[in-house]
This record gives sequence, C-alpha cells and structure tokens, in this order.
Amino acid sequence: MDQLIGYLVDAARWLVILILTLLHPEAYSPWQGRVMEIVRPDEFKVVRTTGERLGDTVNVRLYGVDTPLVIRQQPF
Repeated sequence: MDQLIGYLVDAARWLVILILTLLHPEAYSPWQGRVMEIVRPDEFKVVRTTGERLGDTVNVRLYGVDTPLVIRQQPF
C-alpha cells in the first residue's frame, strides 16, 4: 500500500511539472548567463546572455548542496 502511494505521489509530481511547462514554456527553457556575484556558497547572481529576457539578473540557488553559511579558510 505504501509503495502504491509513493507511485501516485511521483505521478502527481510529474503531472504538475508537465502542466507548469505547458503553461509557461519560456520559464523552463534553457538559457545561458554570466555569474556576476556570489551571494552565499550555494547561491549566486547570474545575468542572462541568451533568451527572451536578455540582461535580466537571476538568483540561482544550488539544490541539495550542504554548505556552511560562514565562509572559512577550508580547502575545497
């Protein structure tokens, strides 16, 4: 029963992603940019260099990266 619920949750998640992609395709299309500022170890500001919103600044946050908020003298 738990496995069936897991499959249904995964199917619902992919359905939401599909609907959002169909409603706003420009938000989910690939684009390129240049990093302008590192805000935190897992977040940086990027200026778009391609796409419809050329020149817009976007905050990009890395998902699943565990970094300390205080930058210390650490290798890597």
